[in-house]
Amino acid sequence: MKTLANSTFSSTSDCACDSAKKPAQNLASYKQAMADFEAFLQTQNPSSIFDTKERKKHSVSQNSTTQNSNHKDSSSKNSTLPNSTSQDSTSHHSTLQDSSPSFLPPDFHPHFLLAFWEMLLNGGKRFRPNLLLAVVDGLNPMLNKNAFLPALALECLHTYSLIHDDLPSMDNAPLRRGHPTLHTSYDETTAILVGDGLNTYTFYLLSECVLPPSVAISLVRELAMSGGLEGMIIGQALDCHYEKQKLSLEKLQTIHIHKTAKLIAASLKMGAIIANAPSELIAKLESYGLELGLFFQVRDDIIDAVQDSTQAGKTTQNDSAKNSYVNLLGLSGARQKLNELKDKLESSLDSFPKGIQKNLRFLLAEFFKEIK
Repeated sequence: MKTLANSTFSSTSDCACDSAKKPAQNLASYKQAMADFEAFLQTQNPSSIFDTKERKKHSVSQNSTTQNSNHKDSSSKNSTLPNSTSQDSTSHHSTLQDSSPSFLPPDFHPHFLLAFWEMLLNGGKRFRPNLLLAVVDGLNPMLNKNAFLPALALECLHTYSLIHDDLPSMDNAPLRRGHPTLHTSYDETTAILVGDGLNTYTFYLLSECVLPPSVAISLVRELAMSGGLEGMIIGQALDCHYEKQKLSLEKLQTIHIHKTAKLIAASLKMGAIIANAPSELIAKLESYGLELGLFFQVRDDIIDAVQDSTQAGKTTQNDSAKNSYVNLLGLSGARQKLNELKDKLESSLDSFPKGIQKNLRFLLAEFFKEIK
């Protein structure tokens, strides 16, 4: 099995974000990173990766010399790392293909590999990966492509959470990202297992990221905690448990900090970790991310109340039994809360380095518009 050893840094110090590495002063770099990441995601369907590996396997002789050579390459993954500036999205793609785990032949199961990547290909805002890229690009644009695998890991974990959230045992939603949900297109078993698969694939992607081992470990820990028992999972458990029970605003916010906000905060933190930002900036980004997560939850509750499924691209009018900001505060009160959070978020941007400010203002502008 080949590794990513042919497309990374000359040393772990290349990952550092020092003041000498001046970030771009316009949006071109960030816009390009977002576009390149989307193109990268489109190529990463494990079904096509399997096909590529199969073609390679049948077009070259698989002799023991080659196997031994590959094993030797793997053992030096973290010791011989060329400079990251020579990397492009094509080489990044090919190395992930070469190192991807072996899957069963696509025709062994009638639809599982197709279903596995379907919800990612169905679109989405890519909000969490774009938050990560906003920070990396704002601090050290040279690392943008090295951030693609962590960004993809975030999107995989978020997508798994949506698939499970839509299940009949939870929200029983038939529509997501403008397409039928997986349990609607296939069956509930497929949807559950695709979600499980994306959850574990998340951490495989982090294990392959083109970053120093200490950074990769920090990313694994951050995503596991914010997406697990200290974040999204306990938040979802509380949200389901307290259905049809009216909670106080304080308890509602506690649920949504865990269910929604911690993963959004982790997206910003992971970008800062990749760029080797100082601890003070990481803490500030985390606090901002928690506020941003609450903003998005209030916004989502309002969308559920005022938009139809065609406008929203997902099932709406589905929160009648839930603890939502609209149900607790009324639509007018929820809009007021949203505006308060928006004003705080906009003013807080001034405290960040110019590159991060620039990117986040661009990314958030669309979400700060009034919901109609």
